[in-house]
Amino acid sequence: TGESSHEDSLGTSSGNNFYTPRSVTPVTCQIMDTSDPPSESRVETCPSNEILGILTESMSSVVASSGVGSLKEDSGFDSRRDVQFPNFSSTGTRKDSSGREESALVSREGGSLKVEGVELFWPSGALDDPETITLALEDPCKHYRLIFQRGLENDLSFGANVINLQPNGLKFNKSLTLKITLDKSKGPYNEWLVLHGKQATDGNIFWETITDQSRFDLVNGVVTTEINGFSIIAVLLRSIWVQLREIVTRLNIMSFKYTLSVLYRSNLENYPFEEVGLALMSQDVYQERYYREHDECVLEKLKRDGFEELGSNVREETNYIYNGERLVVSIRLGEDYKLANNQRGSIEMTVDSSVWWSTGKSVTFPLQSSCTKAKILCGKVKIEGQYGHTREDDFCQLDLSCYLRRLLGVGELAFNLRPVHERLELPAETWSQAVSRWQREDKQLETLLQRWKEQERDETRPALLKRSLEGLRPEEYRINERGQMHITHLRELATSILCLNHEDRDMMKYLENEIRNLCRSILRDCCIEIANSKEDMKWASSIENHTNILVTKGIVSNEVSQQYKAMFSSAENVVKDIFLRLVPHLVQAVKDIFRDESIPLSQSGMRGLDEETVTRIASAIQNAAKDKKILSLFTQVSNILEKLCHENNNNPSQSTDEKIQEWGRSVMVITMLDSLEDIFETAGSDPRRLRERLRVASLYLKDIMLDPKAYEGIFLRDFHNLSLSLLKFSKFDPSQLVRFELIDPNDSSNTQSNDLLKCQKFLSRGMRFSQLFWINKESEGDLKLEAVAHVHIDGHHRKIGAFESTITIPQACSEVIDKLPNASLPVALKRNYDFYEKIRVTLYSTQKENVRKALEYLERELGEEVVDLKKEKIAESHLKFRSFAKAGTVVKLRLIHKWGSETIGLESDDFLALADSRAGGACMPDSETAADTSDGSDSVMDPSHSEVTQTHQKEQRGKTEIHYHQIFMKGHVCVVGPDTSLNMQTPATAESQRYVQVFVMCLEAGPGTALQRSSTAATTDEQED
Repeated sequence: TGESSHEDSLGTSSGNNFYTPRSVTPVTCQIMDTSDPPSESRVETCPSNEILGILTESMSSVVASSGVGSLKEDSGFDSRRDVQFPNFSSTGTRKDSSGREESALVSREGGSLKVEGVELFWPSGALDDPETITLALEDPCKHYRLIFQRGLENDLSFGANVINLQPNGLKFNKSLTLKITLDKSKGPYNEWLVLHGKQATDGNIFWETITDQSRFDLVNGVVTTEINGFSIIAVLLRSIWVQLREIVTRLNIMSFKYTLSVLYRSNLENYPFEEVGLALMSQDVYQERYYREHDECVLEKLKRDGFEELGSNVREETNYIYNGERLVVSIRLGEDYKLANNQRGSIEMTVDSSVWWSTGKSVTFPLQSSCTKAKILCGKVKIEGQYGHTREDDFCQLDLSCYLRRLLGVGELAFNLRPVHERLELPAETWSQAVSRWQREDKQLETLLQRWKEQERDETRPALLKRSLEGLRPEEYRINERGQMHITHLRELATSILCLNHEDRDMMKYLENEIRNLCRSILRDCCIEIANSKEDMKWASSIENHTNILVTKGIVSNEVSQQYKAMFSSAENVVKDIFLRLVPHLVQAVKDIFRDESIPLSQSGMRGLDEETVTRIASAIQNAAKDKKILSLFTQVSNILEKLCHENNNNPSQSTDEKIQEWGRSVMVITMLDSLEDIFETAGSDPRRLRERLRVASLYLKDIMLDPKAYEGIFLRDFHNLSLSLLKFSKFDPSQLVRFELIDPNDSSNTQSNDLLKCQKFLSRGMRFSQLFWINKESEGDLKLEAVAHVHIDGHHRKIGAFESTITIPQACSEVIDKLPNASLPVALKRNYDFYEKIRVTLYSTQKENVRKALEYLERELGEEVVDLKKEKIAESHLKFRSFAKAGTVVKLRLIHKWGSETIGLESDDFLALADSRAGGACMPDSETAADTSDGSDSVMDPSHSEVTQTHQKEQRGKTEIHYHQIFMKGHVCVVGPDTSLNMQTPATAESQRYVQVFVMCLEAGPGTALQRSSTAATTDEQED
């Protein structure tokens, strides 16, 4: 999984892992393209993309026989690429010191092999060439995950050790005889099953029954069967009557749980009937906001079509559903409604997992009201499957539980009821009762609302409930995706234990191992969640006594902590009972810790993945989770991290593109996380937690390569959540690079709003960032604003706005300021006069170099005693602009930054920028508004683009000669302040010094804006002339 330091960490962290890491020698192989055809065995039985591998620990031997494991690439990146996989021996034999496996050389002569009550006989001529074979026995407790995943824990039990015959897939010329001694402690059972597991081309196992080819000697407890090839043999017992074909089918196809949402639409315009809608989707998909709130999700589509989610209470639910299973969906309505058009109250559908795991499935029923007055929509939805699945939900518009769910906007998700209990001011004992009903929030709500009804007596109207909960913020009760996942895992495992109708020794051993692993992983994740720094998170993931941290934080009690520790030190037969006592407290601890808070990411400078890449990887992640392919999930995570390393490589001399590609090919997740450490650290606490969780998960990668099937359950769902979290974090976000800040220095009451930050990418010009702001100008007078761009580039944070320098000169030197060559020194000037014949001149520009050159010019013209460049400071400043619009109008401006530049620009017809020409800004004030300014200063706006033309005419009136000088200035020019004259040099005449100066200034305000005029006139002492 990375460099040697990472391998060392594998050995030291085994105490906190699910399994002890094994040492593996890597070998390079190729990721196969998804266009590979499915195996014949899968096509003959059911759809090719639905057959999943079954057994958990047997995968190591399955992969062993083929030498290497193949992993399909689904992300849309390179279809073939090198990936490091473990190297197995040619026979795949894993020697067991306990003597539960034996090997022998099969030649043309007959022979036998025996291990602990299992004996294999082969006749002469069974093989043409000698071959070493292995007979290995595996503990049934390792394979109970398959039984629980398929919802068969009350139907099946292992009757003997699972037999793994290697090399897998080996074919014989003649049938071999296998005698298996049964476990006499099992039973009584009605039926015995013998299953033969064959490996498909994709590494998965396809199960067939060979019961008809087997002979049972129940007196002596022996079953004898004939086989023609090597694979996995399992002997199972049926505790109740279930069709053999149904059991085999359920073992081979994918099972999952789902959510049901009930929605309602009134008879709006263009809709002749009211309607009730049902939205069904995989529970794993529903719990992930990325999928649940996607535009293509049926739940979102129904809401866009005018449906409102009612919420429902699950009254009964048993078993999983399976891909391809036939379901009957029935709806029964209350007395105020009936189905329109004589429509039947039930429909049949077939589960298509590719739909239920993506957009979801929707069903609508037209409704007809049976009354015209007050009416209430309520009813029941019942779903029955061909493989024993049943579910019944109640819904009602006026049901307080459903109403509260709608009020809080939580849908079918779990949520924290502690804030609700506090707002309703209910007794502490009521809360204890609610916590004990951990199975569903509906049951907890019943407890709280029943006590509330007793407390309020007859005043239990929804309006009163709404008033009681006013001010409750979503982050107080909402639970994020990881919290939802942990709660689901705890509830599923505890419910499975409570629903067992028999207890088998091997089953209990499996459950006790699952309980300890689940509790350890959840509490570790809780400690990571409450940590903030990198060091605290790493410490939280490495310690064993996680409850000590939770006790210190006041999240769990000392009693809960002691029970948790006892669960790891007590005899195995009491672990289950301790776990069931702990579940209510663990569920509530998760709710208190994993709050769904919208914390914006800090600016990290990360250049993320484009929309097309994100969509492609999201689809691949979804397919990998649906098909339970843990290695494919690691491939997608590796692809994301590799892409991020390429995009954010600020040190290409140290981490070359070839080196990064090598990291990706080798699935070196930890190495790539280390390379991106600065980005995760800078972005905030949530990205830091994500990085630590990915690091911890990657420590299992070697074990996963040995035995992927052992990680198909809770670990896969956990890593699926991490994969989606990483994908959402990695999506390109322009605010990670540039953030505009609009500042009102006068803190006026004008209200501001802004559009989303946008980034346009050009092949020749790079990236251009822009953001639109609009302000409701509520007061008279000019509106002064400032802006700055926070830019994160090359690992450094910068503020980009403008530069300014302020100097003080005598008023007698003002002519030098007037003569400042704006064409070569594009700076804006602002002058303030004082009572001591001094002028305070501020030079503005978005370019620091322009300010420096202007100071150099003034130093040359005025001398060092007036302007000393060594003493004058050039300071960073905000880009400043103002608007002279009338009160009650909405003014707009767009801030712009070109990536890699040192400036920000302004696009606006309403604002003027006080800076050089690069700043932009187009609107010119009228002369009255300009004259009304009262801040005692002059401001010359953007003179650098002025185009000046002069005309001269003279007229003789008797003895008086009149000269007319016209100066036309075209460009973004404005004079603002009490003294609005624009001083310019005009030609002197030799004939007479008595003349009139007439200045006409034509101003072009910008494209699409009408020209405005402003003029001043001065006369000689002979005014009458």
